[in-house]
Amino acid sequence: MNRSFVLAVNAVSTDVETLPLKAGLVFVGVQAVFQITPLNLEEWFSVLKISFPVILIDEVLKVVARKITEGR
Repeated sequence: MNRSFVLAVNAVSTDVETLPLKAGLVFVGVQAVFQITPLNLEEWFSVLKISFPVILIDEVLKVVARKITEGR
């Protein structure tokens, strides 16, 4: 397990309430209870394919909102 990656993912989390839950799942060793396994490359590509449109729409909405608020 790449602890640096896990820490980076948790660091960018804006949901402070879920940070202890994430840390517990990753570091305490309850992976067997929840049957958590690492994603392989194919699964990561699936995650990216599904999430990319959502991220793109979110970024476009940010640009539009910034243009609207700057126009006031």
